[in-house]
Amino acid sequence: MDDKPLKVKHQAISKSKKSDFMSNFYNRKISTSFGDKKLDVYPIYIYENGKQPISNPTLLLQNKKKKLRFQTTVNTYRGTKGILYRIFVNGKKEVSCVDLVISYEEDKLSYGRIYMKNKKELVLKP
Repeated sequence: MDDKPLKVKHQAISKSKKSDFMSNFYNRKISTSFGDKKLDVYPIYIYENGKQPISNPTLLLQNKKKKLRFQTTVNTYRGTKGILYRIFVNGKKEVSCVDLVISYEEDKLSYGRIYMKNKKELVLKP
């Protein structure tokens, strides 16, 4: 698997129809909590064919004490049962990347994992 982020074509959103995207992944925000933390990723756009991401979402990680906002780059990988939406955090930050698996069958988030710089991994349960 190539972990090198793709160059994203931002203008493609305005030139595409809403029907070109997975039904639940047109300007989608994904929010999930784990322990005392909350993760938000937005906006997410995924083409129906899953070929290429077309926007780099903002990743927001917060707890009661602080809120961290990260700029990102994205890759998508097609699988037999879903799409892996891999979000790379730009720069030297606490989070290195986030993996979100989106099921074709249910067209929703089925699994997630946060990879921290300190080698700790956090599993997200949607």
